[in-house]
Amino acid sequence: NKSLMEKENIYNTDINILGSIPDYNLIIESLITEFKKQDSNFGNFIFRTANTMPRFQSAIKNNFFQFADLEHKNLFLKAITDETLSSDSKLIVLFWQLLYSNELFKQITKEVFFRFFYSGRATITREDVLIYIKYLKENNPSLQEWSINTIEIVASKYLTILKKLNLLGGKVSKEINHPYLEDPLFVYFVRYIMLLHPGKKILQNPYIQTGFMDISMIITRLKRIENFAFWDISQIGNDINIELKKQ
Repeated sequence: NKSLMEKENIYNTDINILGSIPDYNLIIESLITEFKKQDSNFGNFIFRTANTMPRFQSAIKNNFFQFADLEHKNLFLKAITDETLSSDSKLIVLFWQLLYSNELFKQITKEVFFRFFYSGRATITREDVLIYIKYLKENNPSLQEWSINTIEIVASKYLTILKKLNLLGGKVSKEINHPYLEDPLFVYFVRYIMLLHPGKKILQNPYIQTGFMDISMIITRLKRIENFAFWDISQIGNDINIELKKQ
């Protein structure tokens, strides 16, 4: 299995469809309903949203229901069906899943959203996103036939998705929100990034930046006593080594 960073650069316009989904909590609710209806284990679960959102069925399946392996699928479904996890936390689980499944969403998020997020920028505009997609278009054969109209829609819908995931606020200017990962979500985050990119040296994990915290905060939270039930931690110099415990 390829890790997230090694997937081929296959770009599509799914962002335009995903940005038209009225409410992302509906995706979560339809998943939970379907899961209860099938009464199966995580591994045998088949995702169907035909009853609630037929127009979005294939886009949802392609962007939220692609997995590296069975462990990834189990982890995702366990989080989505966990009644102790808040709806905001579940939206962030969907956000991470979208980063895994949609190459264009991943690139824009990495090169625009998180750059702004960590540099302290307060807002992000359609123009910011558009400039980056134009740059991608120039350097990527698969995007060359996209019209200016198509990439303008992608830029708008990208911001709409972030707003629906509660990562942007504000009516006119899109203000960047700074979500706090509640404890169960932080544990999910650590398991998730180590599953996608195995290796004990967690601070060198390429997905570490998707946790909405600076490195010092991540280290502090990794070292919290209540998290020792989930992993063993050791520090050598500046390297933090994490060994996940079987759950």
